[in-house]
Amino acid sequence: MGRWKSILSLLVFVVLLTGTILSPVFAQEAISNLRISAIDSSGFPIIKVQLQAVGPNNTPITDLTPPAVNVSENGQSVQFTMDPVPAGIRVVFVIDAGQGLNSVGGTGQPRISEMKSAIQNYFSQMNASDSVMLLAQEGDKTNVISDFSSSATDLQNSLNGYQYNPTQASSGYAGILTALSRLQQQTDGKEPFIVFLSSGIQNQAPDIYQSVVSQLSGQDHPTIHAILFRAADDGYGAKLLDIAKVGGGTYGIYSSADVANTIYQAMGLWRNQYMITYRSPNSNSGNRQVVITTAANNIPASKTYDIGLQPPQVSIQDPITNTTIIRKPSTTAIGQTSAATGTDVATLKVQIAWPDSHPRKLASISVLVNNQTQGTVANPTVDSSGVVEVPWDLRTYNQLGQNPVSIQVKVTDEVGMTGQSGSVPLIVLVQPDACKSIPNVLCTPVLAVLPYLNFLAVGIALVALVLVVLFRRQIVTVGGSVVEGVSETVTRLTKRRTASTAKAYLKAIAGIDSGRTTFDLYGTTPIGRSRRNAELVFHASDEDSPISRLHCTILEDDNMFSVRDEDSQWGTYLNDKKLEPLAPEELHDGDEIELAQVERGGIRLRFSLGNPSEDHEPSDSESKGDQLDEETIRNTKPARR
Repeated sequence: MGRWKSILSLLVFVVLLTGTILSPVFAQEAISNLRISAIDSSGFPIIKVQLQAVGPNNTPITDLTPPAVNVSENGQSVQFTMDPVPAGIRVVFVIDAGQGLNSVGGTGQPRISEMKSAIQNYFSQMNASDSVMLLAQEGDKTNVISDFSSSATDLQNSLNGYQYNPTQASSGYAGILTALSRLQQQTDGKEPFIVFLSSGIQNQAPDIYQSVVSQLSGQDHPTIHAILFRAADDGYGAKLLDIAKVGGGTYGIYSSADVANTIYQAMGLWRNQYMITYRSPNSNSGNRQVVITTAANNIPASKTYDIGLQPPQVSIQDPITNTTIIRKPSTTAIGQTSAATGTDVATLKVQIAWPDSHPRKLASISVLVNNQTQGTVANPTVDSSGVVEVPWDLRTYNQLGQNPVSIQVKVTDEVGMTGQSGSVPLIVLVQPDACKSIPNVLCTPVLAVLPYLNFLAVGIALVALVLVVLFRRQIVTVGGSVVEGVSETVTRLTKRRTASTAKAYLKAIAGIDSGRTTFDLYGTTPIGRSRRNAELVFHASDEDSPISRLHCTILEDDNMFSVRDEDSQWGTYLNDKKLEPLAPEELHDGDEIELAQVERGGIRLRFSLGNPSEDHEPSDSESKGDQLDEETIRNTKPARR
């Protein structure tokens, strides 16, 4: 007997434990209906869906949990979060301002005063997220007392300022039609309500009534509550009861503030909604259908939103076209390199832009070299300016010297759309540290002979010494001949050429106030203030001159002349335009060349084609200048300004 008691006790314990564990699952109220009240896709790919859940008694469920529902987009299930949200409600009060509102109502006050008091009661309990509109139907005209507002003070002031004008019977249903139209224009997901305040309807107005019924035939329609303001029904409330039934609301006779407050409390429950948030996984553009079902996959709620997507735009900002990327692997022995060094990885700066104005996360970014994928980074980080830094592994380049490559970057965003940059030609220069100061083509032989370089130098020195001893007489004789030949060559090159006819000449027009002003050009002529560098010399003894030692060169090629600035400190100007260093500019008859600038102490010359003796008669000063010796001509120095 004791054994059976033990077994029975164990079973009771298991049942109690099971009930304790499972009770939270079944505590949630059963779902009888789901409704998506709004979808916000402005933050795409983050989608926010506002959901209402209704229980069996047609009241909102306030304890909904994520396991109770499933969410999918275009048939694909998504992971989501769900949080309660104070969505607020949207209410339109319609005053049926027909004749008789000055009569006494159920509280002993004029009916218009009772209506205002009932509306004011709502203002005292409205939520900051609520939105309220006040309409008055007077005859066939619907007047807007206040447009939608969330300010109880502004609404109260508008209501206080409303003046009732009971001149004719009112078409109360017409006010409901206006309210329906205005509510249909709102898309913020607030639960819509119409509170119809009337002293009773006798004439059905079938056409208007049927229009109201037709607009309420769909699933998602505002709830209509109707309140009769009379001491008793007296047959005036039947049609208000009908419209409340069609609108899914309640009907009451105003005898105290409790009648309206009961309606307001029921409406207030609909402020409780849920915000479902997820990241869209789809890359297609156009309409997308969001479907929410219960965990049992029934009672679906669906709504669509529209989105237009474009692939991301990708461009390589750094390095720029034709940049040389230097790789310097550490040398541990001849022909061997270390596994990795600081220069074995280059960094690419890539700009990401979103032409559809919907920034998204990147799933991956790949480096393509010569159209072959060389490396991929998953989930790269993009900074606030849209730039992502991508490592480029250079260790595959081991050939000494220049390695031309074409590089691209390809990205895939979180919804699967891809974008690819244009090709950027670059050069990977492999330059070991031991060779960094010499040309790359010499690197390999230098490394080969480097261990034997000292022995080689000693050997060459010994051989040279033996040769000098053996052939000292011949060396002296040959050396003297070479010296004489060089001397003659220098004299010939520096001697003024008077045997040929000048092809062009320069005329000093500013910066030289006396002395020789015309200078013949027989061919290519270097100009400067150093006799070692120039043939036409100015300011030879002035170290402060703005004219450089080799300032510019007049170039002659097949009777075509040009001028080239030799990277002078103060520049060469052709017709007042400063020349780019080392870039020749063609000369034409009459062009003006300025060495430095005259105001800095420079010289301005006019270039002319032909023999100067054929073009003009020399002045006395020029004639005297022609008689000067070579030393004087080379030292011609204009007056400084």
